[in-house]
Amino acid sequence: KLIDMILHDMEYVDDAERCRDMIAYVIAGFDTTACTLSFALRALAMNQNEQTKLRHQLRSHQSPGDARNCKQLKMTIKETFRMYPATAMGSFRTLGKELVLPWSKKILPKGSWVLTQYYCMQRDPGVFEDPNTFRPDRWENATAEQTKSLMLFSVGRRGCQGQGLANLEVNELLYKLISKYRFDVVEEGEPQSIVFFKPVGTLLSVSLAD
Repeated sequence: KLIDMILHDMEYVDDAERCRDMIAYVIAGFDTTACTLSFALRALAMNQNEQTKLRHQLRSHQSPGDARNCKQLKMTIKETFRMYPATAMGSFRTLGKELVLPWSKKILPKGSWVLTQYYCMQRDPGVFEDPNTFRPDRWENATAEQTKSLMLFSVGRRGCQGQGLANLEVNELLYKLISKYRFDVVEEGEPQSIVFFKPVGTLLSVSLAD
């Protein structure tokens, strides 16, 4: 449906522009979501108490749409986003004006390229206590600094266009999977950054949940 909308949108200059957006949505909107979902299932399989807690909360909701209001699901997704941003290396931006770094007073001149590395920002021990531990409940009373540090979609006018689609997909898939099935670790594997940040060598077993 999304590709069909792009195809029939007369505001595009030509088909080349349409193709660029289609490719961007397929790569950025689906591969990144697949990586995020894989990490979420891996983290929940490695933390059975969190998986059980989430399943209990999800079963009190009647549909994926209803589950969007599930507090435990929201916190689980945020914690997955924090620990495992699909675009862990971040994004480049060109400074539109001179920037003075508040902690060192060094000046970055206008026109400088700045890399915002999401992985480092979202595991900053000065912002997140015990940053390498999967703790969804840290978002129950998140500070303003913690919320602002969750940058995986970037911010502002050049933020990720597929943010809404990604959230919708992860919400719906986790609702359908965790409410019915139990996931256990067979092979833990390890996170690697290969184009996208993804779990490599991870193998999970799946069974019907009690």
